Amino acid sequence: MTMHKMYFSVSTAEIVTIAEGTAAAMAAAEMVIGSSGTTTGIEVIELIDSKSMTAAMETANKVVSAYQAPNK
Repeated sequence: MTMHKMYFSVSTAEIVTIAEGTAAAMAAAEMVIGSSGTTTGIEVIELIDSKSMTAAMETANKVVSAYQAPNK
C-alpha cells in the first residue's frame, strides 16, 4: 500500500488519506487502524480514474444491449 497524501480537518477532527493498494492491503490497514482504539470510525472508498470508468460503462452497455429477456 502506498500513501500519497494525508489531510487533517481542524474543524471536524478527521483525517483524509489518499492511498493506493490492493483490496487485501487496504483491508489489513483498516483492521490495524481500527484495532488501535484511537478512531471512532473508518470509511474506505474505492476510486477509479475516468478512463477506467468509461471502459466499465462501455462494457456494461455491450452486456445490456445483448440481453434478451426470457420468453421474448
